Amino acid sequence: MNTSSTPFSPSDHAYSPEERARLKVAFTSIAATYRTYIGRMLWCFLLAALALCMIYAPAPIHWLGLLFVPSLFGGIFLGFRAAALLKCPGCSQSLTTIKTYCPHCGSSDLTAQKVVNGPWSMWHCTKCNSNLSDGKRMFCEIRICSTCGLHLDEQGLETWSKFVATPGRI
Repeated sequence: MNTSSTPFSPSDHAYSPEERARLKVAFTSIAATYRTYIGRMLWCFLLAALALCMIYAPAPIHWLGLLFVPSLFGGIFLGFRAAALLKCPGCSQSLTTIKTYCPHCGSSDLTAQKVVNGPWSMWHCTKCNSNLSDGKRMFCEIRICSTCGLHLDEQGLETWSKFVATPGRI
């Protein structure tokens, strides 16, 4: 059992220590940009909600309701821009799909359960006992690339769908 603070990353041996350090630095800037986009996206949605309320406000300030559409589309745009950033700098695969390794702890002990009346599977990691997805959305913090197993981020990068819903039980 891995008791260190650094998560288990099975494929770190595929990269030299210098290459791992370079890829981690590259991902640090990606993660910072992602977090900035997500923060701005949430502010845009808050502004859109407030602007929607201003439509029904008294006459002097009801014109602020015109900010609803630009704020809403700005938030959607930033959400798509943020999602497009989530690619592994090592293997260039998307970080939002679960493949071989748990994106939270790096274990390959993943179980998939087919969703009734759906083409997708729910993922669960038996090592860290995390529900990784409900079949459509990821609910885990991304620390490790699920494709190549490269350790990317100590803090963990929350996928934006985690802000929208709470994970259900398998």
